[in-house]
Amino acid sequence: MTQNERVADVIREFDSQGYHRTGAAADVESARWLANCASSYAPDAELEEVPLDRLVLGACRIEVGGRHVRGLPLFDGGLTGTNGVEGKLGPVGSDAEIGLLEVGVGEYQDDVDAERADPRHAAYVVVTRGISSGLACRNAPRFLSPFGPPVLQVSGEAGDWLQEAARNGTRARLLACAQRSPAVSYNVVASLPGRDRTLPPVVVMTPRSGWWQCAAERGGGIAGWLEVMRRLSASDRARDVTFVATTGHELGLLGVNKFLESRKELVSGAEAWIHFGASIGAAVDAGVHLGASDPVLESAAHAALRRNGAPDTPSAGEGVMVGAESNVVHAMGARCVAMAGGHAYFHMRSDRWPGAVDVAAVAAYANAFADVAVEVAC
Repeated sequence: MTQNERVADVIREFDSQGYHRTGAAADVESARWLANCASSYAPDAELEEVPLDRLVLGACRIEVGGRHVRGLPLFDGGLTGTNGVEGKLGPVGSDAEIGLLEVGVGEYQDDVDAERADPRHAAYVVVTRGISSGLACRNAPRFLSPFGPPVLQVSGEAGDWLQEAARNGTRARLLACAQRSPAVSYNVVASLPGRDRTLPPVVVMTPRSGWWQCAAERGGGIAGWLEVMRRLSASDRARDVTFVATTGHELGLLGVNKFLESRKELVSGAEAWIHFGASIGAAVDAGVHLGASDPVLESAAHAALRRNGAPDTPSAGEGVMVGAESNVVHAMGARCVAMAGGHAYFHMRSDRWPGAVDVAAVAAYANAFADVAVEVAC
């Protein structure tokens, strides 16, 4: 089997598993599948439990003038009771009980956070616009400490009639009903021992959870993570190498924080952290950047990217990190290098195999970071 075939098989299977939201049935099955894949190269691959209170959704919709559209609440925002929030619908900043605004795909809406931190409205509707139809979800960085009024995200197709209703101050009802239920998700953790166990180890990580199928957002990173494991398993390694594929990316980075709870010595004690972030090998409007904590790692990574014919990957800037998980360890003093960015279908249902993925680009990125890993670990 060629490398492109291996990469394609991994992403195709990942996509076929269903919605990868943390704690969902597909997420749990996907963790077991990935641990099994990893065990081909690292026999000790295992699942690490990450407990959470999963949000189980009920009625989530906006009703206006005899019409309604279903949506998804912000997972770190407020919720409603079964009666919802009723009142006028109007533009953000008006005197309406329910405020309306629009955002583009991949935007993290500082304006939304500012509004709900000092709410002018009892609830909000956020219309998400993207390259294709469907809802573009926002992550929930405050999942463990939700705040503010209910915020319902809806697809861009509803935007025109909601805007008209808001201009007219039409009465509306917003429902964002959900309950929290105990659940378990999993990090996938594996290791490859080196010749000299006294040397600082290397860590290779990638997130494995997200909204919808997230084929391009997460699939390329997972395939690259496995390719690095494959290369290092066949190498004569001086250093131990730890691999972790974390859950909870979209829910306050639950997985990486759980992983670090018992491994704080790894943060600054590792020789390097290598991170496959979002959109590795995305086929449409990929905006992947390279981040590195120091010029040595940045130079090595750029050289490897050029050598392997990877797509142009600009630097995020001197000492600027990319990727949420790598930013966590970087802020704690880790030496790390990462690739991450957005793409046209970011956080949308249309992020699907095969159209959203460039297999050759995934393979080139994987080979580049495998080169860096070999350089650092061997």
